[in-house]
Amino acid sequence: MWHKKLATRKAAQAAGSVPLASHGGALETTNEDDEYDLRVRRAEMLNTQQDYRQAAKALQRAIELNSTRPEAYLELASSHELSGDLHSAITACSEAFERAQQASPAWIKAASKAVTLGMIDRSEAKSSGPVTHVSWPTWLSHSDALSDIGDAIVAARPDDADGWAVKGFAEHRRYHSSLGHNLAHDVEAEERMDSDNSASRAMVLTSRAKTRCFRNGLEFLRKAAKLAKSDTQQLLYTGLVEGFEER
Repeated sequence: MWHKKLATRKAAQAAGSVPLASHGGALETTNEDDEYDLRVRRAEMLNTQQDYRQAAKALQRAIELNSTRPEAYLELASSHELSGDLHSAITACSEAFERAQQASPAWIKAASKAVTLGMIDRSEAKSSGPVTHVSWPTWLSHSDALSDIGDAIVAARPDDADGWAVKGFAEHRRYHSSLGHNLAHDVEAEERMDSDNSASRAMVLTSRAKTRCFRNGLEFLRKAAKLAKSDTQQLLYTGLVEGFEER
């Protein structure tokens, strides 16, 4: 499973972590922002040590100190992801996304991470049996919103794989959605439907639109794989391309 592989990689990076108080110990700080930062850093260390429960506790305390900042939610998403709870990880990403400034590093990370986790979650669910219904955040559930987010990320970081992955997932969702009427309406701006045969014409245009969504999704995910900055990221996006092609 993906989260087990990721946990192994995270553990291998633990050597550079910042030493902090032991589990449950008090943190010496000068103000709430300092304590917030220290608790997030402590959680990062605990995650590399695969102590996800204690990491989550440290992050909940940080959130109690300041619930308007995105950093603790982002690290909490990592805790959930590494422990295999992808649904909770997606929720934490959404909390971070809603608190981060648009196009900021935290905003981009939250959006791309949520999308990546969503694609992994769906892929694993399909391979293991019936897909369990999960209530996803509104912005993650609608292809148009995702497409706008992907465009914003690409505009800020055109050579970053994350934005292209988000755009690819947006097309993926659009392709698999039951938006036949809307897709036909979108294409209608480009090609007028014959009034005497509008029903059959709409079906043709809908089919063309879905084909375009499919091709765009593959193109964007392939670009994400090409721009990936690590072997892990490249393998992930390549796997998502293969999964998309199988559908």
